[in-house]
Amino acid sequence: MVCDCCKSRGKTWEGSDPKCAFDSEGNFLSDNWNCGTMNELRFIANEIGTVNRDDNSCGTIGYVPVDNDFAPDDFDTFGGYIVMMWYKDRGRTDNAVFMTDDETSDITIKHAELAITTYQTYRKGGRLT
Repeated sequence: MVCDCCKSRGKTWEGSDPKCAFDSEGNFLSDNWNCGTMNELRFIANEIGTVNRDDNSCGTIGYVPVDNDFAPDDFDTFGGYIVMMWYKDRGRTDNAVFMTDDETSDITIKHAELAITTYQTYRKGGRLT
């Protein structure tokens, strides 16, 4: 699968080709490179100030909120957070999970798209900064 962000962006750099972080069923793959959706989530985490970088130990962690008010009817969970790990500012997102107050699961493209919608909606309304 190639996510919509990968499709619309294409390849805009010299070097390795992009490799989407989502399989044909929309599940996260850690074997990814410059995935448009994951790059957008990392950008959002930086924008809202939820990134911590430690190059000497564990790399970079960032998180973005997911508000289920914007979820489709088949989204079977409450809101929570996508938590991601990556190394420096390189193109691979090594790990990403969805967390609520009582469970942790692998993210899907639905979680990612919902987090992007959450950011775009709240940014316009001034509630998410």
